[in-house]
Amino acid sequence: MHRRNALQLLKIIGILLFLWILARIDLSALMETAAQARVELLLAAIALVFATYFLKALRWHTMIRAMGSQQSFAQSWRIYLLGLFFGLITPGKLGEFGKVAYLRRDGISTKLGCALVILDRIADVITISVL
Repeated sequence: MHRRNALQLLKIIGILLFLWILARIDLSALMETAAQARVELLLAAIALVFATYFLKALRWHTMIRAMGSQQSFAQSWRIYLLGLFFGLITPGKLGEFGKVAYLRRDGISTKLGCALVILDRIADVITISVL
């Protein structure tokens, strides 16, 4: 199967899966729960999630800059978010290794890129342990 056909098939499967999940949601219960939510707490949670992602992207940017990369923070932010996305949709967050492909474009070797991803995960564990 050609890559283009495989991507189209994945898109179709993704849409069908989304529609299947959507069909199983009790919308009235969802709306009732949403109506009971405290808006200020929801906004605070969204702000904290954004701040967390920003700080983790800044850590990622600092690590790759220390390895000689000349990426801008915007590029690092994009790569971090792509890794986050792929990490969320793969078992064991293995998709985070997708960052390596983007680092290779910037001249960072696959070996060093993998080491950076692992180091980033270790930094997460240390951060959680301290908290």
